[in-house]
Amino acid sequence: GGNFVNISMSAGDYFERAMVLNFLFREKNIRNVIYSLDSVYMNTRAGYSLFPYATYEYLYDKSPFNDIRVYLNWHYIKCLSTWSSNEDCVGASSNIDRPNAWLGDSENMHRFGGLDKWCAASGNYMMRDTIDKIRQAGHAVASGSPLRYSEAETGQRVANALAYVDKYVTSFVRAHPETRFYFVFPPYSRAQYAIWYQYRTINPIIHAAVIRHLVSEASLLPNMRIFGFEDEAYSDDIANYMDIVHSHPDHDADLLASLVNGHGRLTMENVEGYIAKSRQKGLAYDLVGLADKLGQCARPAETKGGQE
Repeated sequence: GGNFVNISMSAGDYFERAMVLNFLFREKNIRNVIYSLDSVYMNTRAGYSLFPYATYEYLYDKSPFNDIRVYLNWHYIKCLSTWSSNEDCVGASSNIDRPNAWLGDSENMHRFGGLDKWCAASGNYMMRDTIDKIRQAGHAVASGSPLRYSEAETGQRVANALAYVDKYVTSFVRAHPETRFYFVFPPYSRAQYAIWYQYRTINPIIHAAVIRHLVSEASLLPNMRIFGFEDEAYSDDIANYMDIVHSHPDHDADLLASLVNGHGRLTMENVEGYIAKSRQKGLAYDLVGLADKLGQCARPAETKGGQE
């Protein structure tokens, strides 16, 4: 009975989202928020270096008068001098009730369908990054050399992650009790989880701590619900992914239905079973075998001048 607006930002961290949510709650009456709990809490990033916060902070403050600064640069001065109506100058009409922008890119969509599709796209920089990550992790696991962390570093990283989600996520739940918040841990591929559980061994510790913390908070806050799908078979099939984290958009309908019927909801009663099953599936995944298969398909892309 309402209107849905997609305000997701590609690769946006929780700090950047908080800035937008602050603006949103100041300007609108929001009934529901669906929030993807992407794993940025691993590194607690607060702003993207290529787009420094100071260069656009003024757009989200309470003063409309300084917004003119967005046009005070050589790009728009040139547009104004020629009175150009080019889209680069005046923008284009866009429907904000839409899926994520990458779904309209055929190069991205062609990577769904399995390892053959991944291999065929091995020259793509995003696919190359995926293959490199899996091969690096697979080789480390095969040689018995996963990344190891001290107890002190692990404890500090966990503390940082919990403080990060409290500051930029649960603070909104507490400040807006009239709004319902649906937080979803997105269903990454099993290969991604396997990299965590078998190679980057600090990640599942942080991950589990964040899950437990948010589920505990949700038990105290009636307007907050947590959902997770890591324990389901969907993540096991590479064909459902265009890389190790982006699942097929067709699955979004199932996720939205889950928010309605409660499937995948994490509570104090089921969270430990969920974490245990997710860990078991991550440890059991044949990451070494996947790395070997991807190594075979990657070799032609590494060949130069007829020689490797």
